[in-house]
Amino acid sequence: MNEKQDNQLNLALELTPEQLNKSRELSVGFNQSDNSWDLIVRYQGSLDGARALGVTVSELSNGYAILRVPDFLVDTVSNLEEIIFVEKPKSLEFSVLNEKRVSCVNQVQVPGSLIGGVSGLFGEGVIIGIADSGIDYTNSAFKNADNTTRILKLWDQVTDTVFDEKQINEALQSANPYQIVNSRDVSGHGTHVAGIAAGNFSEDKNGNLGIATKSRLIIVKMAEPAENSFPKTTQLMEAVDFIVKQANEYGMPFVINISFGNTYGSHDGTSLISTYFDSIIDGNRTVMVIGSGNEGDSAGHVGGYMDDAEGSRQSIEFQVSEYQGAFSIQLWKNYVDVWSVGLTAPSGASTSQVSKDGYIFSYELDNTTIKILYGTPKPYSRYQEVYINLIPRDRHVKSGIWTIHIMSERTVNGRYDLWLPISGIINENTRFLTPDPFITLTVPSATSRAVTVGAYNSNNDTIATFSGRGFTRENDKIKPDLVAPGVNILSASNTGGTTTRSGTSMAAPFVAGSAALMMEWGIVRGNDPFLYGEKVKAYLIRGARHLPGIDRYPSRLAGWGALCLRDSLLQ
Repeated sequence: MNEKQDNQLNLALELTPEQLNKSRELSVGFNQSDNSWDLIVRYQGSLDGARALGVTVSELSNGYAILRVPDFLVDTVSNLEEIIFVEKPKSLEFSVLNEKRVSCVNQVQVPGSLIGGVSGLFGEGVIIGIADSGIDYTNSAFKNADNTTRILKLWDQVTDTVFDEKQINEALQSANPYQIVNSRDVSGHGTHVAGIAAGNFSEDKNGNLGIATKSRLIIVKMAEPAENSFPKTTQLMEAVDFIVKQANEYGMPFVINISFGNTYGSHDGTSLISTYFDSIIDGNRTVMVIGSGNEGDSAGHVGGYMDDAEGSRQSIEFQVSEYQGAFSIQLWKNYVDVWSVGLTAPSGASTSQVSKDGYIFSYELDNTTIKILYGTPKPYSRYQEVYINLIPRDRHVKSGIWTIHIMSERTVNGRYDLWLPISGIINENTRFLTPDPFITLTVPSATSRAVTVGAYNSNNDTIATFSGRGFTRENDKIKPDLVAPGVNILSASNTGGTTTRSGTSMAAPFVAGSAALMMEWGIVRGNDPFLYGEKVKAYLIRGARHLPGIDRYPSRLAGWGALCLRDSLLQ
């Protein structure tokens, strides 16, 4: 096992082509057309050594890059001296399942209101960057009164085409706009998100559905050109890099909205995508807003503590539904604890208990191939992962109750957490039987310097049951930072007009739009030229409104409370 590669990549490289093809998670990043891998790397110095091997290199900011590496060269490239660490891409899922008033936005948009008597705030002079499924640029929500676009740049990753403001305006004047700017939002998710953050639905700015109605937009379409398909973390990192570089060329402060996530990782903000995002936030006049995901009630997480007595044991049951394809389970623990791990199938057949660091163990139970990778700590995480992959020999994993057994040889810390894949990519009834709804934040919403947003129902001031909950694993960083409306939110549709959706995908752009208004007041109008990054987060937290029924703040459900922009700006 290569110590410079993450566990998913190490295991994926061990699978046969048939097994890899069956595993939706482990095959992410593998390109069958040329037997190559898309990989995320952190590096120092030059990547010319990788280029000399025939590797395609896409350099990002701050020592991160995306490589396309032939399968037979992955270990060779990983072992290059300049490569610090390598991660396989992960699949992302939309965080989906007129609330301006309850978020105290209207009060800061009335001319002459509250903020020292200045005129209303609409995000003018601030860019909002959205990396999502694209945008319906023909929707009136994203046009000025003269029918010109508010979009500065639109990068369609599917066709690798960048359209600028001039081309989009030309398309809007055409009877056949898609002949000029051929980029469509198939799922409508990105259009809905953009509408909440910045949709301008009327001449009466206080009557529109969006928040930052004068902000300009930079849009990246990431999703594949098919309905219900999802992008990869590599695409998201490249999208963020594009937004940053374009916004800096315009010389404008900017907000980045991310409404995607997955469940892979230690949920402590140490994955390469999270450390990359932290470096972006540190180095720019920006605010990054990420939805906490919709895994709160998905029964996809279980956690607890092992008794410190030698030989103590925990048995964790999970149900596999009928017609379930290959999937994995991650077990995360503290490296100081020495435990063995095994698995029992519905028939009662079991693997042995394994505990050897850095090894991959293989078993056949109930017509299912079991791969157990017993990992080691990595340069960016002191925690240990045991990765369990179930691959059907035919089409489906054996349905019924499976059991993971953890046996203690020595327990000091005792904490364990297990996650299933995100609910959107496994069957609904594949679940833990005794789930824990906490530490259900999706990755990358555990990113330290980002503003992480959960969802609440503004009709009754209750937390949405689906909303990803905190805190982060082991280090207990307060996430989510706050919550915003995320239930039955009306916004722009990819078929024109409006539609209603729910999810933390909808909550995040409430905060992104609000951050743009704050940055207009601070940076553009000169009231506080340093109002970005952690300072915006601090103001949002201080102004957050406490919800009824939650007695203690910060809360694992709601962070510091519900978005209230008026009170945040009054600070």
